[in-house]
Amino acid sequence: MGAASDLNEVLVAVADAAFDLVARATHATVVLRDDDEERDPTPSGKPNLAGYVPIVTRVRGQTGHVGPIPITRSVFRKVITERAAIVAADAPTEMDQTESLMGAQIRSTMGVPFWRGEEIMGVLQLDNRESTGVFTATESSCIAVFYAALVTALVYRQMGWKDFVHATIGAVRTTAMVLLIIGTAAAFSYLMARLSVPALLIDLLNDISSDPLMILLLLNVLMLFLGTFMDMGPMIIITTPIFLPVVQSYGIDPVHFGVIMILNLGIGLNTPPVGAVQFVACAVGKITVWEAMRSIWPFYAASLVVLGLVTYIPEISLWLPRLFKGM
Repeated sequence: MGAASDLNEVLVAVADAAFDLVARATHATVVLRDDDEERDPTPSGKPNLAGYVPIVTRVRGQTGHVGPIPITRSVFRKVITERAAIVAADAPTEMDQTESLMGAQIRSTMGVPFWRGEEIMGVLQLDNRESTGVFTATESSCIAVFYAALVTALVYRQMGWKDFVHATIGAVRTTAMVLLIIGTAAAFSYLMARLSVPALLIDLLNDISSDPLMILLLLNVLMLFLGTFMDMGPMIIITTPIFLPVVQSYGIDPVHFGVIMILNLGIGLNTPPVGAVQFVACAVGKITVWEAMRSIWPFYAASLVVLGLVTYIPEISLWLPRLFKGM
């Protein structure tokens, strides 16, 4: 009983900490797996959900015994079945319409799995029962980071304060690099707009050709060239404000152009002289770039064929968005 009481206090603390991380959550539920229950998958191959039991349910702003709180098993069952965190900003439309979901009046919800190795030991579910459109993937990521730090420090006991500080500094450095790129790209985009670079580029391309197909060919060549020198993230952030007005002026669908850009930059990531993906793969495989190039050159040809098909047959990239748009 003493151990159970201690566990209950820990879970209550976890739920309360989740309220601090996700300011708009109104209810928190912790579900744990009962190790005494059968773990084997069901005959259909799906995870066995019978052993997962709600242990703690908390309501924001209420302490002590608050009486029965309606909960739903739909959320944590979906997390366990899909083996991934879920976020439903509009739960009534994004989740299955079960009686428990409607009975609990859940408007927005998220579920984050508790991992131990390859096994899901439990789920932390956060709900908002007042309004939809509340939770985001960012908040779900915060919960996952909090849980990972908690388990690493308290369960596996593999992280002390020095390790935590070191990990935090590493995360700050990585985030700072990304934000620096985004900030610089934003300033660059503003400068390009002030100098009317897109308009000048449109005039330049008009002098070459007014045919949209020829314009797409020129942009493909340019993006393939730039993609061999620049990483995909900065390339998208820097060039999109320049190229997007150009393609729109020729009546090219922005979604179509976006797919073309991603394909071009994906090929560039695996093409020297920079080719970040290729260099990483060569380092892992302990081979030279030349050895890799001799083996993969047929795939370049296949990639260029796919790029040509996507470029000049817009329906390949547009049929699915149009299908969802028409639903």
